[in-house]
Amino acid sequence: MGVLYPGSLIAVVSGTAEQATLIVKKIQDYFIRNPEIMREIQADSHRAVQLSRNKGICTLKNGSKIESFSVGTMRGNRAKIVVIDESPEVKADDLDAVIARVKNTKRDICDQRGIADYPSKTVSITSACLKSNYFYAMFMQALREFSKGNPSNFACALDYRIAARVGITDMEFFLKEQKKMPEAKF
Repeated sequence: MGVLYPGSLIAVVSGTAEQATLIVKKIQDYFIRNPEIMREIQADSHRAVQLSRNKGICTLKNGSKIESFSVGTMRGNRAKIVVIDESPEVKADDLDAVIARVKNTKRDICDQRGIADYPSKTVSITSACLKSNYFYAMFMQALREFSKGNPSNFACALDYRIAARVGITDMEFFLKEQKKMPEAKF
């Protein structure tokens, strides 16, 4: 979205700044190896991605920016797209109190040219989630809407076999873990 829509502000948010910064770190560690992606990233006189323990910023050549925040530091900022990493770790109350207000924005380029902007978006992701967590109920609601053909919702669940298939983790790790715990927990 940042490449296709100039001036998009994309906020990566999590319960802690360190967790949110991990996604921006992945841009630095993995994605900039791809010349097609690197061509889109602004990297004139400095590193393609600016990283510290608590902050990550990646600026695209078209003026879009990907920036990490803790939920607490997100208040008062604006973003067209909010990616909530490890969503179950973010309090449900913060979704309405902070995140919903953050997305109340329009890209400058749209305002300047008097053109319609795309709807703001929230992307919630997690590595694992208990059914008792509010995130699970939100996921199931999005899945129901998606299955009805609602174009403003998308949901998917990828299991451990995907991580093994793409080489993130060896299948042996998962098989060992599976033996240590009840099937329902695994």
